[in-house]
Amino acid sequence: MTKNNLRARVYQAADELFIVSGSLHSVGQRAVRDRAKGGSNDVGPLLDDWRASREAMLSSRPAALAAIAEEFAGRLWLMAQLLSRGSGDGIHPMPPPPNARTPMARPAARTQPPQTKATAVPATAQTGQRRDASNYGAFSDIPRPERPAKAAKPSAKRVATARNFQIREAGQKLFVLVDPKPPLQPGVLTAADWTGASNEKLAEAVATILRKNGNRLRAFDIHKRLPKNLRPGTRDHAQRDLKLGLFGSRIEWANGGWFWFKGEPLPKHRVTLGTPAAEKRRQGDVLWWRIAHTIAALGRDFTQAEIEDACGDELRNFGDTWLRLRLMRMRERPEPFIQLVSAGIMRWTGLDPAEIVVED
Repeated sequence: MTKNNLRARVYQAADELFIVSGSLHSVGQRAVRDRAKGGSNDVGPLLDDWRASREAMLSSRPAALAAIAEEFAGRLWLMAQLLSRGSGDGIHPMPPPPNARTPMARPAARTQPPQTKATAVPATAQTGQRRDASNYGAFSDIPRPERPAKAAKPSAKRVATARNFQIREAGQKLFVLVDPKPPLQPGVLTAADWTGASNEKLAEAVATILRKNGNRLRAFDIHKRLPKNLRPGTRDHAQRDLKLGLFGSRIEWANGGWFWFKGEPLPKHRVTLGTPAAEKRRQGDVLWWRIAHTIAALGRDFTQAEIEDACGDELRNFGDTWLRLRLMRMRERPEPFIQLVSAGIMRWTGLDPAEIVVED
């Protein structure tokens, strides 16, 4: 495709569009490009050249032709005026079309009555005179309606203190945390621990190991701590051999492979990592144990503010939402521990606190 061929197609397409529209500026590049079958980068400059050439041809028309066109336009205007008015007398301009915009007429200035000395008013107050910005006061000088001051919201501690005063006046029990659960103390080693065993020497050694450890142990750990001359069999069969040698004593084998004394509570085996996060979790379990047992022993309705006041600084170590989330979970569990009586007022459901706390 040569440049001359494209120029000819662009000029021909633009001329056809101009004949249809009658305006040089209404010929668009997209319509010319579709007819000439050319690219945008090539058609654009050629279309500009065509428009410039056609404007030059338009300005080069003969003067006689321009005079004839002007005279013809004047005759058409005169005939239209005569047809619309019926005569040539009192010819007025033709009315504008219905959708044409007419300029807004400015209202006539109001006439003011003559002012006397008694009724004279300042110039700035006269109607119809424009006042400049200096005559207006500042926006802050405009009077505004006074709003009542918002009452200060009482703190949770103040609310708890006021409620405690009312509870004390009513003779009810205050929300005071119970003491932490004391750690399980190991029992005293006595002969009754191993008496009656099928192997009393082995039973005495095992009882001594359990009392000294203060916690339950598995067969493997007991076998490792026994003296070599008292170890029954091999380590692989330690559980079977210990059960046979301790039969008849107070030491029994419990489910899970633990050995402990019959009739004594079996301590729970909890593995802790010893990290700060694990220690903080343990402290949270201890605090919640105290809160749950206090709720169960309180015997009345309570609020979250009372618990926060009773915990004091101990609660700050766990964040602002720790207690609220704990109470919410206790209300939403399948067997709720507490229930919401009214806005902010909670009540114990009677569920045993051992169901929702960690017992060491």
